[in-house]
Formats: sequence, structure tokens, C-alpha cells
Amino acid sequence: MPVGGIVLNKVRKKKYELKKEDIENALKIKVIEEIPYDKRIPESIARKEPVVLFKTNSKASKAYKRLAASLIGQKYPESWLRRILTAKKKNKN
Repeated sequence: MPVGGIVLNKVRKKKYELKKEDIENALKIKVIEEIPYDKRIPESIARKEPVVLFKTNSKASKAYKRLAASLIGQKYPESWLRRILTAKKKNKN
């Protein structure tokens, strides 16, 4: 069965970690989403509550929501603040 991509979990963006591009090049497959490390996930597990409900605005929660949206062919709506910050970053380049 063809693989549509992979998900990187517990990403910390540290120097010692492989970069997304390096993983894609090595595996010849697209990284669908990067789920950042979140110290609140063990607490959400202990409470038997998904992190997307326990801490709805955490980076990990948003990454899971983006992943879910992409799997059903939709785009996860970014917050208005994220759109502004992304636009400013693009204008600087």
C-alpha cells in the first residue's frame, strides 16, 4: 500500500535533531505534520482527556488539528494573529 507521508512526533527543534527536509530526503517521502513536544500531554493522558480538549490552544493541539484537517482534505484555519505574523515574515524576505 502506498504511503502518503509521515508524521514527526515530539519535535523539539533542537540542533541535534534531524531537520524535516533531511528526513524527507532520506526517506523519499513527505512529512505531513510535525507535532511539537508538549509536557502537558502526559497530564492529559492521566486525565483521560485528549490534549486537543485539555489544552486546546497548545502548539501540539494545533498541530494535531492541522493533521486531522489535512487527512480529510481540508485546511485548518489559522488564527488571525498567525496570519498577520506570517504575512509580516514574508514581507521581510
